[in-house]
Amino acid sequence: AEPAKVFLENIDAAVTTTRIPYTFAITSVLTMRLRQLTISHRILVERDALTTIADIDREKTPEEQANRDAVAHERALKEFQEEQNDPTTKRQIKKEWANVLIDGLRDKEMETASKELLRQAVVMIWGAFEVLCRDVFVGHLNSNPTEVQNLTADSDTKKIFQAKAIGLEELSEYGFDVSKNLGNVFANTYDFSSLGAIKQTFKVLFPSNKQLHDQLSHQKLWILHQRRHLIVHRRAVVDKQYQEKTGEKVKIGDQLTPTPTEINEYIKLVCDTALALVKAASKK
Repeated sequence: AEPAKVFLENIDAAVTTTRIPYTFAITSVLTMRLRQLTISHRILVERDALTTIADIDREKTPEEQANRDAVAHERALKEFQEEQNDPTTKRQIKKEWANVLIDGLRDKEMETASKELLRQAVVMIWGAFEVLCRDVFVGHLNSNPTEVQNLTADSDTKKIFQAKAIGLEELSEYGFDVSKNLGNVFANTYDFSSLGAIKQTFKVLFPSNKQLHDQLSHQKLWILHQRRHLIVHRRAVVDKQYQEKTGEKVKIGDQLTPTPTEINEYIKLVCDTALALVKAASKK
């Protein structure tokens, strides 16, 4: 349960990152609206407080001003909350924050920042998946230590999981008993950033789980993996290697920017694959 919880938190962080421009726009519009209502109600409160001509010239005490401001704020907040439930007002607010977003994207710096957020979302989505794969691997091998024999016997995974000497310091961390910590031992030397290695590993650990193998072989997961690599190692600048590995029709030298639609697709794909992986591990 813990690996799945961490995975969902990491995915949520990726979603939150991509929503920063929207959050900024909607917060800006709503803050402005509440400020307008507050000013309006302050004027009304001041008007209602003028009961005689003498009140016009009389200087208010700090306590009186604070009380009037509090009343104005309370009334403004009440009206503001009522507006949020009004369909007409909600549509108007939606138009306003959309205009804020559009105006913001006309700014070169804002456009650059928005593209960078989309690229970072790719890195975070893949990172969430990579962490889950590692956590599931560690938990599964810790609970099923004899599975190491399958990993070291398979023609593909034996190149990855070669026997290693364990130092005294590492042994002491596990109380000089690695039988329930083999997952941790191997994970310390295993690179989970490679989709190919992940596929080979879980094919050995869960050989009969077709749904998981199909998910791990999905073309879009491969594209996500390659895009993450491109963003991290080449600042998203397309090279010949990326072209050849993905087959995408992009020019060498162009800086890749994923679209919001692609980000949604990656999130769904990674979540579906994560579900298949967690289910596979829970059956053993």
